[in-house]
Formats: sequence, C-alpha cells, structure tokens
Amino acid sequence: MNKEQFIEYAKLKVEASAIKERLDALAPILLDQMLAVAEDAKVETTFGTYNIAKVKDWTYPDYVTLAEQEFKAVELRARQTGDATWTEKPSLRFRTARNGGAPDE
Repeated sequence: MNKEQFIEYAKLKVEASAIKERLDALAPILLDQMLAVAEDAKVETTFGTYNIAKVKDWTYPDYVTLAEQEFKAVELRARQTGDATWTEKPSLRFRTARNGGAPDE
C-alpha cells in the first residue's frame, strides 16, 4: 500500500471539512449583502456570477408525517422478516485522529 496516498487523502479530507465550514459561514453573509441591494441582485466576479435563487422549503401536514412514520415501520418490518434484501459493497471510511492534529508524514 502507498502510505503517501493515505496521508494525502487524510489531508484533503481535513481541508475539505475546513472549506465547507467556511463556505457555510460565508453563504448567509453574502446572501444578506445581496438582498440588501435587491431581491434579484447579481454579482459578477472573475470566477463567475452570483445570483439569488428561490428554493422551496416545504412544510407538510400531519398526515404526511404520519404516512412517513408508517412507511418507516413497514420498511423495518420488511427487514426484520427478511422480505427486504440488501447488498454490501466496499466503501472507504476515514475518521480524523481524536487529537484533531494533522496526519503524520
């Protein structure tokens, strides 16, 4: 096995996590700045164009929530009785070190 590739992967995962945190923090700030200008504001940069998209946030009535709970119970029952089938496939899993430090080189 090539240990250098494992170290590279670990470093990239840590970097990706930090980048995602920063993106998640910046997005509402940028959105607020744009909304302060106009609901259809656009910002042009050398990297691309920012605009405000309308995204639907659905709220469902109680009968839908109940149906979802019933479906999950039926799913569980199918698993327990063996009616549901499953397959396994290999998947890479990585957990950062408990001390949160960078991986050894």
